Amino acid sequence: MKKLTVVYAGWGERFPLAQLPDDGRNLLFQYTPEALGPELSPDP
Repeated sequence: MKKLTVVYAGWGERFPLAQLPDDGRNLLFQYTPEALGPELSPDP
């Protein structure tokens, strides 16, 4: 299975945002544990 790591780089931060596993038939999007905590959108 192939995996691609999506990295967030902005506002002075850089961390793995998600993994994109590819089994040849399906492409999945899985948030990493590091990405589940931060608030990435600004307050209105």
